[in-house]
Amino acid sequence: SLSWDAMDITRAITSHVKSASFSFLTAEEVRSISVRQVVNPVLLDNANAPTEGGLYDPAFGPMRLDDICQTCHMNHFDCPGHFGHIELPAPVFHPLFMNHAYTLLRGTCLYCHHFRISSMALAKYTAQFRLLEYGLVDEAHKMASEQLRGVPNTDGDEDEPLAQATQAPAAETVPEFVERISSMVRTIIARAEKHGLRRHADKGMATYAARCDLRNVFLKDILRRRCDRCSAVNPTLRKDGFVKITERDLSARDHAIHEARGIKRPNVLLDRTSAQAENATETESTMTLKEARKLSKEAGDHTRVVPPSECRANLRRLFAKEREICALVFGRHPVFGGKAAPSADVFFMEVVCVTPTRFRPASVMGDQTFENAQNELLTKVLNTTFYVRDCNDRAQLFQRKTNYPVLDGLDDGQAVAVQRQWELDRRAAMDALLSAMVQLQVSVNCYIDSSKNPSPQRQGQAATPGVKQGLEKKEGLFRKHMMGKRVNHAARSVISPDVNIETNEIGVPPVFAKRLTYTEPVTVHNYELMR
Repeated sequence: SLSWDAMDITRAITSHVKSASFSFLTAEEVRSISVRQVVNPVLLDNANAPTEGGLYDPAFGPMRLDDICQTCHMNHFDCPGHFGHIELPAPVFHPLFMNHAYTLLRGTCLYCHHFRISSMALAKYTAQFRLLEYGLVDEAHKMASEQLRGVPNTDGDEDEPLAQATQAPAAETVPEFVERISSMVRTIIARAEKHGLRRHADKGMATYAARCDLRNVFLKDILRRRCDRCSAVNPTLRKDGFVKITERDLSARDHAIHEARGIKRPNVLLDRTSAQAENATETESTMTLKEARKLSKEAGDHTRVVPPSECRANLRRLFAKEREICALVFGRHPVFGGKAAPSADVFFMEVVCVTPTRFRPASVMGDQTFENAQNELLTKVLNTTFYVRDCNDRAQLFQRKTNYPVLDGLDDGQAVAVQRQWELDRRAAMDALLSAMVQLQVSVNCYIDSSKNPSPQRQGQAATPGVKQGLEKKEGLFRKHMMGKRVNHAARSVISPDVNIETNEIGVPPVFAKRLTYTEPVTVHNYELMR
C-alpha cells in the first residue's frame, strides 16, 4: 500500500481499457441511481415553480439558469443532472424485446419449463454455441452430425455406415451421449487454448454468421407444440401487436390425455390458485389414455389474456432450468467482474427511468413555460399507473368475503337479482382492471418507441417521439450530434463518365463552379492572381 507522502500526485497513473461490458439496467439498479420517485403528475405550481415529486423536481437538476440543484448544490452549468424513476404497479413487456419474449414463450414447455426439444438436441446446440465462442466453425459443424452410438443410423448418412453402427456392443443412453458431447467439447477447447485461442477472440464474419445461423435454427427448432421432455401438449399463444399475449385453451382430447398421464400444469403465480390443477385433482384417473384419444381434437373456445407477470414467472423458471443454453444465446458476459447469470427480467419493465431535467428542457416564452414533449409521455405513464392502482383496489373489494352480498331476509327472486348484479359489477371491475393494464402497456410503448402505439394518429399530426426516436436514424442523437459534422464551402455530387472530357480531367457541375467559393483576403502577394 502507498502512503500519501510517497504518492506523487503530479504524475498520472498510466492505464488502458482491457474490455467494456454493455448490459441493461435492472430494476434494482434503476432504483439505486434514482434520487427521487416521481409521484406528482403536476409539473409547476401556481407560482410557475417546479413541484416536489414532479417531473421537474429540483432534485433532478436546475430547471432555469439561476436555479440551484438540490442534490449536488451546483448551478445550471456545473450540475450533470440526476435520474429519477416511476414505479409501475405491475410489470409490463419491454416494447423493444417483446418479440424475443414471445418466441421464448412459444418454445417453453409450460408444464416442465424446459425447452420443448429433446435432451440430445439441446446438448448438441450447447456444444455448438460453446465451440463458436472460440471461433471453431468446422468443429461446430461436425458436432451437429453426432448421433447415439450403437443405434442403427436410418438417415442414410454415408459417413457412418449401418454395418459399423450395428457392431457396437450396447446402445448408448441419452445421459451417456450428453456426457460424451460435453467431454468432446472440453477436449477441443483445451486443445484450442494451447494454441493461443481465447473465448470471443475471433472477430471474423464467418464466426459471426455461423452463430447467427445457429441461433436462428435453434429458436425455430424449439417452436413445437408437443414437448419432447414430458410429452405435454402446450396451448397456442398469439401476440396482439405489442400490447398483449393471448392463450387459447387446449382441446378436450389434450386435456383428457394429460389427465390420463398425470400431467399437471404448475402454478407459477404463488398468489393464485391454478384452476386446471384443481380440476385435475378432483377428476384424477377418471379416463384411460385409449378413451382420451377418441375425443375431439378441436381447440377450446376459451381464450384468455396472459398477464406479463405470469409470462415473466414462466421465463424465470426456464432461465433457472436452462441456464447454460440461455447464457450462450442471450449473452454470458458478467458486468463489472460479477458472476455471469442470464436473467429473464430483461424482457420486462417494472420501473421506468426518468432522465434528468437538463435533457428535458422546458421552453420559456415570456411569462409562460411549456413542457418538453417527452414529459407528455411520462405524464401519461404516471397517470395510467394511478388509474391501474384505482382499478386494482376496486377489483380487490370483490375478492373479500366481507363484501359479499347479504341475502338474509330476501326472497328467492330478490336474492337471485342481487347475486346477478353483484356478479355483473365484479366482471365490470375485472374488465376495467384488464383494460387499465393494456393501457399501461400502451403508455410505456409510446414512451420507449412511438411506433409501437396501436392507436391511429390524426391526419397530418406526427406522433410524439419516444426514446428510440431520439437515438435512431439521421436526426438522432448519435448521427446528428455526436458523429455529424457541418462543413462550410463544401458540396456533394454523383460521379458519372463524360465522353467530352479526357481521362485525366474531371468535370465540375456549373452550379458548383459558380457558387462554391470561399473568402480569400487580398494581399500584395496575390494581388495579380486575384485580378
